[in-house]
Parts: sequence; C-alpha cells; structure tokens
Amino acid sequence: MNGNLAKAPRFDQVEDFDKSEYELYKVHSYIDSLGFFWINLDAAEKPRLSWEEQFGGVDKQPRLENFDMSNYEYDHTWSMEGKFNWKTLIENYNECYHCPTAHPGLAPFFKGNKQMNYGLNKYWVEHLGAKGEQRASSVSPTYMFPNASVTLTPVFFYMMSIVPTSATTSLMRYEVYRSKSATSEELKEKLDFFIQVESEDKWLANGSQSNLNSDTYTTGPFHPDVEEAVVYVIGKVKGLLHDHVAEERKRGSEWWPARRGPVQATRSSAEEDEAFCRGVCSSSNMNDKAVPEGLAW
Repeated sequence: MNGNLAKAPRFDQVEDFDKSEYELYKVHSYIDSLGFFWINLDAAEKPRLSWEEQFGGVDKQPRLENFDMSNYEYDHTWSMEGKFNWKTLIENYNECYHCPTAHPGLAPFFKGNKQMNYGLNKYWVEHLGAKGEQRASSVSPTYMFPNASVTLTPVFFYMMSIVPTSATTSLMRYEVYRSKSATSEELKEKLDFFIQVESEDKWLANGSQSNLNSDTYTTGPFHPDVEEAVVYVIGKVKGLLHDHVAEERKRGSEWWPARRGPVQATRSSAEEDEAFCRGVCSSSNMNDKAVPEGLAW
C-alpha cells in the first residue's frame, strides 16, 4: 500500500481533477534504538519540532542497557477511568512527595529521602535510582511529554498514556509486556503491586480534582527538589500555550498543526465559507453575544 487514491469513478471527466491531491495523509515516523515506534502528526512537510529536539537521548539512557528489549512479549492492555483533568495525573506521576504517605508499599524504598529526578531532558524526564554507577536498574521509569511514560522492570514493562476524555475526566491506559523468562507467579506478584499503586494514584488525582473544582481551593508552593519535575512540565505546558497563542495572533486565525488544509482545487471556496461562518458567529448579538445554538444546524 502506498496511500495513493486507487479509484475515482467518473472523475476522469472532471476538469482539473488531480488524483495526487487526494492521497492518504502522510505522517512523520521514527524508530528509536530500543525499537519503539514514534508518530508525529504535524501536517507540515517538515515537523516544526523534530524527534531529536523533543526526545533525543531518551533511548540512550545508560540504565536502560540493563534491559534486553527482545526478551519481552505483549501480554495485555488494561485501563481505568479517572474523574480528573489529564494534567492532574501527570503532576502526580512526576513527583513522589506523596509516595511515603500515599503508597504504603513504596514507603520503605523512600527511607532517607531518596532523590527522584535524575534528568530533566528536553521533553522527557528520567525518574528514580541512585546517582551514577549506583543507579538502580530494577525499575526504570521515563516520562515523555505530554501524557505518556514507559517503565522497565526485569519482569515486565508497561507503556502508560493519559487520554483526556473531557476537561475533568481522563482514561488511564496501560499496555503491558512480560519478560519471556518470567514465571506466571512472578508476573502476577509484580502486576498486583503495580495495579495497587496505580489505583492509589487514581484516588489521589480524583481528590485533587475535587479540590480544583471548589471555589475555596488555593495552590501552595512546589518543593524545589522532590517536585522539580512538576515545575519543569508546567513550564513546558505554559510555554507551548503562549507560543501557540502568539502564532495564532501572527496568522490572524486559528492554528491546528495536525489539520490538513483543503486541496488546491477547493481551497478558495472552503476559505470563503469558513470566513463567512466565522463572521456570522462572531457578530451575533443574541443570547448575550453567545453564538445561538440554532446556528449549529
């Protein structure tokens, strides 16, 4: 398959019809050294941000050399629904200030105030472990901006994504791969523990969102060490939002980087129609200047 339009019955009689303008959309892709397949949906011929600019080095972490990716095979996928904005769980994931209290099973690991973040790199964060050669290889989590992570362990590894379903709800999705040498008993023991921790995080995120929904909640400061990654991620979000708004002001219109524009043959008509609809909606003075619901028809 090459994505070319195979058939367009009777369009050979249509003047100026160009089959090449109606191919399947091309997407940018990249395979890293660990075998992970990355997709970039930027509609531009050349992505505005390359994989290297965003995630270069994420697959070259020395601690990941302890894992043979060919020794893992797909096991299952599972998910949980949460009553929180997706960024609420991302904040939870990128700090472990709460871990000694909220995760009893993890508490012994954090005796001595173990450091959590060992690299705020481009668009990814390296979590857990000791410094240098002492860095632990038993659990190696890596967060990838904006809403994904990969955690490697000797028994299994999983890819997590936080999928927004509304402004205040999200889907936590986990794709699990087991070690070919792990027994069923070993896998169950580790997975049960992992699911318990994830369920505790969901409970915390639900509570955090309840606070955010109230009109009496006020924010506090972030700890400069144990919540360093949260501050880093918030900075990324705010920076991209400001850049996006600046780009829209420059263009004088909305900007959807993944959206393909109309093909050349219909571009003028489509742009005129969209400009007309925007004008009708923006000039409406009904319902306190809100767009009348009937216009959706």
